[in-house]
Amino acid sequence: MIRVLVATVNRPRAGRHALRIAAAVAGLPGDPAGYRFPHPRASVTHTDQVGVAAVLVAGPAAGVGVDLEHDQPVRPATARFYLHDDEPHDDLLRLWTVKEAMFKADPANATRTLRDYRADDPAYQHVSARHLGGWLTVAARLAREPMPTNTISFETVASRVAGVLRVPETDLTPQTLIKDLAADSFMMVEMIVDLQEEFDAVFTQARLREVDSLSELVELLQESAA
Repeated sequence: MIRVLVATVNRPRAGRHALRIAAAVAGLPGDPAGYRFPHPRASVTHTDQVGVAAVLVAGPAAGVGVDLEHDQPVRPATARFYLHDDEPHDDLLRLWTVKEAMFKADPANATRTLRDYRADDPAYQHVSARHLGGWLTVAARLAREPMPTNTISFETVASRVAGVLRVPETDLTPQTLIKDLAADSFMMVEMIVDLQEEFDAVFTQARLREVDSLSELVELLQESAA
């Protein structure tokens, strides 16, 4: 079962503020600067009135997306830019949020447009609801085959850590302490987010605090891989 936590901040364009709150509640790294989008665990949206964030808490998802649009007229002529002829055309604003959320949930969306997605695509799950005088949709891109845990080894993790922190890989051993790796909390967040993205792993900050060494971090990634 896929579970997503949604946070709303009633302040103009406060999507990243909402992300900080949602991530903290979900036990994920809470610094918005450490998230690059599309992100497999988080998504943000904002209007001139509010900011909303969605954070994946559990479930086999490769990406999550959220979109909020306040009630406004939508010209039927614009539907051709995001709907196929055989898709429903009865609720254009809601369907726009569906396509936007699906787009944001797609890790490979760089070369795609909203019309490349179909609301009935079995590779996605999405739910829409009335929210703050508009439509809010949260979508999740279902994960493909999980990464075999044997590809998450000390060598592969050490290589990623060395690349992110710019330290010699030869200096890293299974006994290397996590607290000695990053010079500041920002670098630590960047390292953890990179590892979660690379190995498709989900774990909480509480679980991460139980990890002391690189070997224990490898074990955490193996047990947390989707």
